[in-house]
Amino acid sequence: LVNHYNRVVGDLDKRTTKLSVLLAQDSSGYSLEDLKNENFNETLDELMRNIATKNRVLEYNGEVLQQIDPVYKSHVPTNALDYRAHFYASEKHFAGAYLSTYWFNFIVIWMMSLLLYVMLYFEAFKKLFDKIGSMFSKNEF
Repeated sequence: LVNHYNRVVGDLDKRTTKLSVLLAQDSSGYSLEDLKNENFNETLDELMRNIATKNRVLEYNGEVLQQIDPVYKSHVPTNALDYRAHFYASEKHFAGAYLSTYWFNFIVIWMMSLLLYVMLYFEAFKKLFDKIGSMFSKNEF
């Protein structure tokens, strides 16, 4: 785990250095700090990383649960139809594959729209409410 962390931090440092060199060669006069100041939102960073929490790690049902930096934590699916993921997840698991959250949400919205369209076309809501109404009208007091 420590080796993995060190490798990731090393890669980040290399990319930051490369970007700094490219910006230094650019004639626009921007520096890496200027770009960060223009495009970084500290409040959003605190919200996504949950760094204000008092308990960074909790124990629940014999497991240790990470409370800080949930945006970097990936969900391990328990079965093929498990699509649970935290709010800021970059990808979601469904039917044995990982999909980008954008495309997963896009597909879900369109499938729900099609389902509601079919239900409205065949007047399923009217039939359902009529059936429920007839059940209650038979049992009048």
